[in-house]
Amino acid sequence: MIHGSDEQTESPQCEPKLSEADRLRSRLRDWLELKGLNANKAAKAAGVSVSVFYNFLNGDTASLSSRTLRKLAAAHDSTVDSILSGLPDKDVAIRPKVKIAYRVGALGSLFPCDDPLCVSALEDWSVLKGFSAALIEEGGLTPIPKGWMVFFKNDSSAPDSLIGRLAIVRFSGGGTRPAVRGIMMSPVHGLHSLKALDGSMTEDVKILAAHEIVSLAQAKYEVS
Repeated sequence: MIHGSDEQTESPQCEPKLSEADRLRSRLRDWLELKGLNANKAAKAAGVSVSVFYNFLNGDTASLSSRTLRKLAAAHDSTVDSILSGLPDKDVAIRPKVKIAYRVGALGSLFPCDDPLCVSALEDWSVLKGFSAALIEEGGLTPIPKGWMVFFKNDSSAPDSLIGRLAIVRFSGGGTRPAVRGIMMSPVHGLHSLKALDGSMTEDVKILAAHEIVSLAQAKYEVS
């Protein structure tokens, strides 16, 4: 069982930062090696432009389309998830998917994710269901990096059970959008205080819904 994130926890210690494009290049090279392929053979079999593929792998271009990834995966009896995770297909196949329901924008506010995206759940979650994910946008949860995921329970919990933890909350006076906040006690009976990751406080509010955050993690996602 994964425990909820403690609001006091220090921000994750990251490896030296790579761009999303560099991470994808690395995963693509790992996938080619797993499949026993070279770039030329992989691209030709998938009907993908060899020059486009080489230019991306060599760092001459900054992106590779999701359509190209799907064509590569389909041509070689694989999945986009295998390419993005660096895992063999047999390991990826057993990992459950979690829907990316939201994007985390400014001030930790959540906005619906209109794209059909999903992410492979962490292996420890293989027996758990009822989770969704939110993709962190630039500046959404500073200092948590852009591209990380917020994994949270779909069912709401009693706010008192989440004191000192991070949760996705809706609260009176907070508008219609849920937001990522730490739940704190309030001296006023029936109310709580909320703390944003930047340290700002919202005192003495009524929490309308609280969804426990079980993990903040770096994870690859794909079109579902």
